[in-house]
Amino acid sequence: AAAVVLIWRPLSFYDGAFWLSFLAVFAVVVIMPAGQMEKAKTRTEIDIQKNRENKAWIIQIKSMIISNIEMQLFLLPVVLYFFYEFPLYATFLNLLVIPLMTILLSLGITGSFICMLCSGMFKIPGKCMLGICGFILTIYERCCEFFLELPGARVVIGRIKIWQILFYYGCVVGIYVIYYYEKNILRKKSMRKGRNAMKNRNLKNKENVEIY
Repeated sequence: AAAVVLIWRPLSFYDGAFWLSFLAVFAVVVIMPAGQMEKAKTRTEIDIQKNRENKAWIIQIKSMIISNIEMQLFLLPVVLYFFYEFPLYATFLNLLVIPLMTILLSLGITGSFICMLCSGMFKIPGKCMLGICGFILTIYERCCEFFLELPGARVVIGRIKIWQILFYYGCVVGIYVIYYYEKNILRKKSMRKGRNAMKNRNLKNKENVEIY
């Protein structure tokens, strides 16, 4: 998709929206596998909490905060390079924006199709859906205005150098390489322990059979 966009509009290479869009997708593809173990643990914790303390929503919010922080950190160099500043409260703002995004897109697409394909009174459901979308967008706008009024909402750093971006992402790649290396070592150790346990169990079963 990135190659098609660059062929169609080569100057998109110098556009911050182009880099943020594709790097965000890349971050999801890279970060999500690395967090699978944590998410599996979270799902187990959620089941326990549902059965015992009924506090699953706390764990879900914690997982959302961690994912948002990871995404913000991954996109940080690009944001600083193109916009010279960093939104300090972006993580908390995303907690308000993301839950309504599915509703916004669903109603927007459905309402648009209804208004295009229908006429007269049949457009009313589509207009109602688009009205709800407008209300959600108003909530987004008010939230953004509120967070912009908070102290330290914008941390202005200036434009960073290309070598700093490369160094940053080099460190990120190094961290993930170490993570997967340690993960493979732990997996091999656990498989070795499982095999040894199976061997010991089989030996005990043989000894019990010989005794009888």
